[in-house]
Amino acid sequence: MSDKIISESAEKDWGSIMEADERFCEDVLNSNESPVEKMKKLSNNPHSCEDIVAALLKYGPYLENYVESTEVLGTGESIGDFLSTNCHRLDALEILCNEVEKADPKQISQNRFINDVFTAVTLYGIYTKMDELYQPTDSEDEEGVRRLYTEAMTLVEICAVYFRKHRVMSESDITYYRFGQSAYFKSQYDVLKAKKEEAAKESEKAPVAPEKPAESVQQVSFVAVKQKNPNRPTYIACAICAVVFALGLILALLEKQIGNYLLLISGLAEVGVGFILFKIARQRERFTCPECGTKRIHHRKFLETTEKVTTMNWKNPAYPDGKHKIEYTHKYLDTYTCPNCGKEQRENVSKSGGSYTTFNNGRIQDQSTDPREF
Repeated sequence: MSDKIISESAEKDWGSIMEADERFCEDVLNSNESPVEKMKKLSNNPHSCEDIVAALLKYGPYLENYVESTEVLGTGESIGDFLSTNCHRLDALEILCNEVEKADPKQISQNRFINDVFTAVTLYGIYTKMDELYQPTDSEDEEGVRRLYTEAMTLVEICAVYFRKHRVMSESDITYYRFGQSAYFKSQYDVLKAKKEEAAKESEKAPVAPEKPAESVQQVSFVAVKQKNPNRPTYIACAICAVVFALGLILALLEKQIGNYLLLISGLAEVGVGFILFKIARQRERFTCPECGTKRIHHRKFLETTEKVTTMNWKNPAYPDGKHKIEYTHKYLDTYTCPNCGKEQRENVSKSGGSYTTFNNGRIQDQSTDPREF
């Protein structure tokens, strides 16, 4: 049967086109050609594009093309239209992928073309599931939207693995792709956006005392003097260390072995107390305005993600637990701003972003975390 199902000049009757395309796919599947030759024939659809596999791998990884029904192909098709037009061909390609996987699973990872087809078919399956789980962007069904989000992130992770395997993107670009797609999808759904905004408001919420007359302020100050000193535990710890140090020093001078032990213990205790005092001083410096004494508000802005790659027996077939591990570090700009006088302090901080590990046996362990701003 000819690849050209209906003449270019004929009027496009999609009912007839799809019927003819289904018959064409059956003829290709029943032919005596090799799976690769069959895949190449099925990939060329004259009513869509020359290479439907390449098109799906180019436009399918980006969720905005699906959510916004963007026209991404020269034919004016969106991702949804594209999948509908090529559903028979993608179904046939899935059958061929299953046959190849049963006959020789290694071909999927070793043959670039077969891996492309396998990945495209996988994206097709996920998009089909997303159609079944579809929720409008203003949906209030949080559970339904989260199920849809989970499927969307599964698609993103599969694409990230594909990009990494074939070096389509650098590691940093893959990181931005993964986090960017997650952030984009969440921004499109009101129920997820509302949750995020609510969490941000809660984290920034600080008690603000109402204005009071001068007498009231004086009364509060008087009561505060009567309260326990919050630094008393620190003073007590310092006093104990001083006593232990003095006792240890006296015993050491008297050439008593226990004196040396007491000096060692007091030294370690002093290091601990010093560290605690340092942390307290740093917190006060950050959160207390030096100009007016008002409690400052803490904000965190994401700057970039860096990666550290480690391998152990990677790609060595004798070690199925050999691995390729990427450890992420999120870098932020922290600002502490006084709501009264506006004085601001800035600091660069680094936080762990988790890790993404690929094992020789194909297992993937994703412990990565998204950057968190507030």
